[in-house]
Amino acid sequence: MADTEKEQPIYDEKVNYILTALKNGKSREEIADDLNYSSYKSMDMYIRRKNFLWDADRGTYVPKVDDPGFENKKLTGISSKADLIISLFADDGSDPKSVAKKVGFNDHKDLADFMKR
Repeated sequence: MADTEKEQPIYDEKVNYILTALKNGKSREEIADDLNYSSYKSMDMYIRRKNFLWDADRGTYVPKVDDPGFENKKLTGISSKADLIISLFADDGSDPKSVAKKVGFNDHKDLADFMKR
């Protein structure tokens, strides 16, 4: 597995719950309690293993991406995964397969299913 593939964010059910709850105004402590963690630090370790970093300015976790074609500055002002996907298509006209890999999907079909929902 290449280094950039290892660094791709992994959006599983728990990660999506954490990100959505943060977006809806819950604190990390409340979310950790909802998920039966002993503290938010335990939850923080989980989400870091899924290749996310805490962004104190935005009050949420952002993908940790080590891909030269995908700069964190593109994340500025992006409030959801769908917004991120749309901005990637708009900014550089990437093909669906590369966008899917950049945001953590297995393939472009999973990306399409996500966007339909």
